[in-house]
Amino acid sequence: FFKKLKIEVIIKICKAILLEKQIIIFANDTNDIVFIMETFFFLLHPFSWNCVYIPTLQIEIYETLNAIMPFIIGM
Repeated sequence: FFKKLKIEVIIKICKAILLEKQIIIFANDTNDIVFIMETFFFLLHPFSWNCVYIPTLQIEIYETLNAIMPFIIGM
């Protein structure tokens, strides 16, 4: 996990999750997205993400990106 992301990026993502921001994660491998996000959820314990979480967004529902609520979406 820490080999894939710099510590500055990890801190920014943790901050965005705690502030319930809209987060989009890009990766070439969808397994990386799931692994990274599940690791963030584990690191934030005892807090939990109760908003929209879509590990891999299908192109057919890309309009989800226009939502006004907080989300974490992988692409």
